[in-house]
Amino acid sequence: MSRFGKLEETFDIPELNSQVPDPERVVDQATELTHAYENTDPDQLHDEEMDEIAQLALEYGKSLHDLGMNVEVKHAGEIFTASGNMLKIASDARN
Repeated sequence: MSRFGKLEETFDIPELNSQVPDPERVVDQATELTHAYENTDPDQLHDEEMDEIAQLALEYGKSLHDLGMNVEVKHAGEIFTASGNMLKIASDARN
């Protein structure tokens, strides 16, 4: 039993010495990850993420605009500024 025997027993963890990875398996996993990365298109992923950000920013901008229309005039200015910032973020994300 290792010096962490009580912890291993309590948390049902196998002995640390038994967890030495097989080098061939590690190389195979690295190769699989490399092929998976090579098959992805970073530009497409970036475009999808930017589209998602733009959509969320538009939704929040519209929500803030609606809120600005339903509050007192003295508070509406700050809300409309935030709404405008959200629309700018949406526009920047699309571009």
